[in-house]
Amino acid sequence: MSQIETTIDVRENIQIKELAMAQLLADDYCLKIITGTAKKSMSVKDMAFTYFIPFATCYKKVAQLEAIGLIREDGKVLKGSGKKHSVYSSCLKNFEVNYTGNTIVLNVELFGAGPKKISLDLLEGSLVTTK
Repeated sequence: MSQIETTIDVRENIQIKELAMAQLLADDYCLKIITGTAKKSMSVKDMAFTYFIPFATCYKKVAQLEAIGLIREDGKVLKGSGKKHSVYSSCLKNFEVNYTGNTIVLNVELFGAGPKKISLDLLEGSLVTTK
């Protein structure tokens, strides 16, 4: 059986962006990338090597995190191979996840964006975002 993959441009729909943010913050590889780039900018190659993330997966996760706004490209650096590599840093100031009853509440604060609260009701499937 083949698996169908759907790609959605999260910049077009705020609710999809909030849901994607919640999903990415629950991903182990994404958390390693976000925390690893919190103190210093890193290239995808450095992230993959440092945190034992497969290269293809690391590139994919970085693209997803950048699209959502959890990390940003800081510029390019010249590596020993003579090639320039993009370096990324975290945009996440802090976040907290709470689970109560059938609701997951994610409190997120991005640098320069202020706090945001995302509530996802697991039974109803409703998503509420407040600033």
